[in-house]
Amino acid sequence: MSITNIIRENGYYSSNNIISDEDLSQLRNFIDLKLKEFPNKNFRLYEDSFKNTVIDDKKFEDKINKIISEVLRDNNINDYKKPNYKVLRVVSGVQQKKQAYLYHFDAHLITILIPIIIPNNKSGKNGDLVIFPNLRKVHKNLILNIIQKIFFQNFISRTLLNTKLLRKIFNYKLLKIKPGNVYMFFGFRSLHANLEIETFSTRATLLIHCYDVFENSSIVKMNRKQSINKEIKNIKV
Repeated sequence: MSITNIIRENGYYSSNNIISDEDLSQLRNFIDLKLKEFPNKNFRLYEDSFKNTVIDDKKFEDKINKIISEVLRDNNINDYKKPNYKVLRVVSGVQQKKQAYLYHFDAHLITILIPIIIPNNKSGKNGDLVIFPNLRKVHKNLILNIIQKIFFQNFISRTLLNTKLLRKIFNYKLLKIKPGNVYMFFGFRSLHANLEIETFSTRATLLIHCYDVFENSSIVKMNRKQSINKEIKNIKV
């Protein structure tokens, strides 16, 4: 069965033979350096931070692009040459609760999540990934996109999505993500978030996004730039 069909039927695809132990070791070393630089903070890092790291390494990118290319072809997206959008996300310290249950849709069709550091707390608070798969269709209507985000990405909806009834209705998936694995899903179509971790824990993941549905929208670009600037300002405080 193709990766696309697995995602359509199961909500996500996972594999433990895409990144190597050496890749994971280098990713962890990079995270360790950044945790010393930004201790006890929630932060995101973007492209400029990845120069001369494994994330920027061609062999690493080729392994990721191999599965991305397969999914793009299956979705009749040919000759797409734009670079992937990469975000390194670290949740750590006393403010980590603010990063939990933030259900959202991505602007890109494909989302790949690579766990780097995942807690293993007896309490079960390990930042598990939650997916409500394929809730909406792919479209390029910016107004509809805004309406959908307003409807799903607010405090009331995010609270209701934690109830058993809505989890059942929307085909809730709970993934206990594991370092060394790669997880792929349709981020544009699927509502998703991570659960809480313990205050003393750290959760670090690399997110790789491909095929920006609204790549020609100046509004989306401006919003993304503002978010990046906000993150940069946050880690410098």
